[in-house]
This record gives sequence, structure tokens and C-alpha cells, in this order.
Amino acid sequence: MFLQTSNNSFIETKQEKQEHFVCSLGIHVSLWPSCLSLSEAFFNVAFISVVMLIIVLGNLMVVLTVKFDSKLRIQRQNWLIVSLAVADFLVGLLVMPLTLLYEIIGVWILGGLLCELWLALDVLFATASILHICIISLDRYWSVTQPLTYPIKRTPTRICIMIGVAWLVSFLICFPPLLGWRPHRSPGECKVSSELDYVLYSSLGSFYIPIAVLVIVYWRIYEITKRHSQQRLKDTQRMDETLNQMTKKIIMKKII
Repeated sequence: MFLQTSNNSFIETKQEKQEHFVCSLGIHVSLWPSCLSLSEAFFNVAFISVVMLIIVLGNLMVVLTVKFDSKLRIQRQNWLIVSLAVADFLVGLLVMPLTLLYEIIGVWILGGLLCELWLALDVLFATASILHICIISLDRYWSVTQPLTYPIKRTPTRICIMIGVAWLVSFLICFPPLLGWRPHRSPGECKVSSELDYVLYSSLGSFYIPIAVLVIVYWRIYEITKRHSQQRLKDTQRMDETLNQMTKKIIMKKII
């Protein structure tokens, strides 16, 4: 019994050392996927799969709803929402499955070309999503500041140009690494370029400038809405005072 226990302990210790050695080398086989425990791997698969399913089905529902509802389809601002939904849908359909595979295996096994394409699509769709939100905020701002004239200016051509600009800028941000603007990667590694020049270039176009626009635009919308609310309150009070005065005059005339 003692020999059997000692032998089992020796085997377990040996396996742990082998696992540590394999993980330290960055070599991942099916016995130790990504150096994760079975429970951790199962949780990651379940979580990412649920998120992926929600993203794909949710955005597909948005696209189909606008497509088959004529009242929604003729409202051109909804075209922006559809384009945003397409970007998010493609993230769930094309990017996240490979993210799940990379997360579980721990190394990139699909080759350098597919790695570059996967990273480019990730940056493309994420940037397009942010820029669409930015454009939607501008559309709402113009609707608030030009309530009478902007609905006329919101032509199909204008909306298509806005959508095209969002996708074009996103493409210009994701494309440089495909041309070689990227660091040398170790075998099995697939990460977005961390070169300072590209980080500044991409982060400005896909995050900092859009965020600045969003903050400024929504602050202006808040100020305009607040001013309009105050003006409506003053107009209501003025009408109440006028009605009260008219009521008093009518009562006085009846008394006299």
C-alpha cells in the first residue's frame, strides 16, 4: 500500500514537472491546452461562446428588423445603426471564433498570413464600430441643432458617404500592418503590433479622437436640451400668468 501510494505520488510529481516544463517552453499539446486547468478551459469556452452567440444573433436581429420593417427602413438614420450592427456581427462571426481557439490552445497554429488577417479584421471591425457610434452622435447633434432643415439634408447619398467614411478610416487604420508595419513575432505568437508609431497612429484614429468627438457632441446636446427645457418652462409660466390675468379680468367684468 505504501509502495503504491509512493509510486502514485512520484508519477503525479513527474507529470506536474513535465507540465511546468512544457508550459515554460511555450509548447502546448492536447494534454495541457494553453496551460489551463480543465475547469478554466471549460469556463473560457462557455463564456466566449455565449458572448459570441449574443453578439451574432443580436446584431443579426437588428439588421433583419430594419430590412423587413418598411417604417424603420425609410428612416435613414437607421441605416447607420444597420452598418454598426454589421460591424459588430462580423466581430462575433469572424473574429471571436479564432479568439476562442487562440485562448484555449495558447499558441497560434494557423500560420502567419491568417494571423495578420485576423488581427486586421479585429482592428477593422472594432474601429468601424467606434466610428459608427461617433457618426450617430453627430447625426443626433445635427437633428437637435437643425430640427427643421437637417431631415431634408439627411439624404441617402449623405448617409452612404458617412457610412463609407467610417469604413474607409477603419480600413486605413487596420491596413498598415499588412504592408509590414509590424514587429517580428515569435513562432506561435499573434498579437497586434506594439510599435510606438503604429500604437499612436491607430489609437488616435480609433479611440482618442472619436472619444473626444463623442464627449464634445453629447455635452453640446445636453446644453442645448437643457436650454430648450428652460425656455419651454419659461414659456409655460408666461402662458399661465397670461391665462390667470385673463381669468381675473373676466371675473371682474362679471362682478361689475
